[in-house]
Amino acid sequence: MSLAVNVITGFLGSGKTTLLRRLLAQEALGETALLINEFGEVGIDHLLVEEVAPDTVLLPSGCVCCSVRGDLKAALLTLHGRRTRGEIPAFRRVLLETTGLADPGPILATLNLDPQLRGRFHLGLLVTVVDAEHAALQEGLHPEWLNQVTAADRLLLSKADRVAPAVLERLDRQLAQLNPTATRALAASVVSGDDLLLG
Repeated sequence: MSLAVNVITGFLGSGKTTLLRRLLAQEALGETALLINEFGEVGIDHLLVEEVAPDTVLLPSGCVCCSVRGDLKAALLTLHGRRTRGEIPAFRRVLLETTGLADPGPILATLNLDPQLRGRFHLGLLVTVVDAEHAALQEGLHPEWLNQVTAADRLLLSKADRVAPAVLERLDRQLAQLNPTATRALAASVVSGDDLLLG
């Protein structure tokens, strides 16, 4: 059975960590493996229940959380092997949180084209968290921002309460022009198990 890998990306400080911290505390994320760059970046230490394998912890929700150090393909194959051998609880999906400067292109290529991953994993949704307060600055300075926005299936606007309604409306229109097929929503409105995140 091929497992969906849902990718959560967004520029530095966009609110990915806040979103994940909120969702990890809820039961609906059980049967999920979360791949993050380093445990410390997400600040999940207070949620840890037990270490189930090297670099792997089991959260109260039942979510298996692993760190990615280096190659995504190797991390996914290791995770799949541990699952197959029963070293970690079975999971039905993977959430991959990227670094803020990540260009999603290579990640998508790995998931779509690698023959060793085919049959084990497939691309689910690409969710991009967009910082409403700093989007204009990030767009102007960093090409990764545009790549993250245009590749997304879902665009979640964070920090909407920090900008004027007119600024938020203008950003929403801009995002609709840049990526007309993506679903847009406020990050604060997404709850665990929401189709906007898990598909």
